[in-house]
Amino acid sequence: MSTVSRVVSGSLASWATIGINLLSQLFIVPVYLTYWDVKLYGIWIAIQGLFSILTIIEKSHIGFLGYEFLRIVNNSRNDLGVSILSGVCYGVIIGALQLAATLLIVYSGFLSYCLGFTILNDKVVMQQAGTLLILLMISSFIYVSVGGILIRALSALDYYPRMAWWGVFYSFYNLLIPAIVVSQGGSLITIGIAILIFTIGFALFAFVDMINLLKKEKISFKSISWLIGFKNVKKSFAIAGRDFLDSFRQQSLRVILAPLTGSASLVAFFTMRTGANVALQGLNTVVYPLVPELSKFLHQRDQARIEAAFGTIWLVVIGLLAPGVVMLQALIEPFFVTWTRHQINFDPLLFSFLSISVLIYAISQPATAIVITNNLLKTQVIIATMIAIVILTGIWLLVPKIGIIGAAISLLLGEISSAIYYRIAAKKWLTTHSLSWPNKALLSVLFSALFAAISMLIIIQVPLMKWFVVFAFILLSVVNFYYYWKLLPDFITARANKVSRLLTI
Repeated sequence: MSTVSRVVSGSLASWATIGINLLSQLFIVPVYLTYWDVKLYGIWIAIQGLFSILTIIEKSHIGFLGYEFLRIVNNSRNDLGVSILSGVCYGVIIGALQLAATLLIVYSGFLSYCLGFTILNDKVVMQQAGTLLILLMISSFIYVSVGGILIRALSALDYYPRMAWWGVFYSFYNLLIPAIVVSQGGSLITIGIAILIFTIGFALFAFVDMINLLKKEKISFKSISWLIGFKNVKKSFAIAGRDFLDSFRQQSLRVILAPLTGSASLVAFFTMRTGANVALQGLNTVVYPLVPELSKFLHQRDQARIEAAFGTIWLVVIGLLAPGVVMLQALIEPFFVTWTRHQINFDPLLFSFLSISVLIYAISQPATAIVITNNLLKTQVIIATMIAIVILTGIWLLVPKIGIIGAAISLLLGEISSAIYYRIAAKKWLTTHSLSWPNKALLSVLFSALFAAISMLIIIQVPLMKWFVVFAFILLSVVNFYYYWKLLPDFITARANKVSRLLTI
């Protein structure tokens, strides 16, 4: 399969995942808020956040191995087999330790403080929440601890699209099953049991397919190196530290905000973040398939194709993401109120800050990819530490004074800091390797984000002018898009023009 075919197939699978997530959030959130009150739904959100924190070491180990597999895949299939088998053995050990840590948190009573003080006296809910967390961890141990490593290995062997389609089915049922259980009057425990049963069945089919593909690629599993495996785990701890610190931009916010703001504000924050998350997932449909290709271009020192990879990501920001968040700002309020069953009030300023955060995150992705694909671990940890300090300090200072919107402002400041730090590190790496950073292209993308931010704030302050603002922003976007298009490498624009001519025949 060619590079273009892999990117297209992988992107289609990612778009399918985004479509599933979008439909599930549109239809499943009302289901939760119909059968549950805001308090119970807040506990469900907090449990998912805590689960994400507890599996950080596992995910970081898998992520590190993914880049190691990309590095060695073209050198020796035997070395690749040793790394895979060693990784799987340590993956099982890490999964077992995570399960033990979960049991300790639940049975020590520490879980109640993680979920907020409002449920300390509700023993039934506490027991259900603890059992759910244990069942989720068992499900992860069964599939992710080994399956995640095999998926990364096969992605390095150019099976990324196929693995992505497995991910589509896994995402679909993991989102659908809880909604079905809730609509039938099920409890938190029932959700955990249903997810566990599905995971067992899914893992059987997925593992058979993965093992057959590895046999097809003649990957040998005759030897194992505990030393190589240990070294990889040790190196992945740096990524785990980075991911833990970086999680304050995502899942860890749930655990932090739960005791600070209560369930109602927590639910308001994360339901209003849904639009931003959908936009972010849309961006990732382009970013994820490009990462393996970008890694190759960086290794080959191919300036034109590196800029093409950057350009693909930034075109999405200018052409789709920025106009999309402005349009959402103008349209979202009445739909949001209905969607949340009138249980949550819409805050336009909170929504805009969350949307702008996603734009900044999107702009920083090329720089972030350079740092991550080259496993610049020390740089990643330093940057993640700085970002975590910015976010936590902001929350500590702002949330007690202005409420949940203080968390959104803190998150925005964290994303701006991240974009600046990663750009500095990426530019330094490119310069060291006789490559250049596309400054003019970046400036065009920054203008797009700035126009979007100003437009959203005007819509909030002068709602009667919102359609005039939307129209003006679209005109500016068209002009900026044309300017940016002229900055792309010639072979990209020539190929696009060729496809355009073929479509018009």
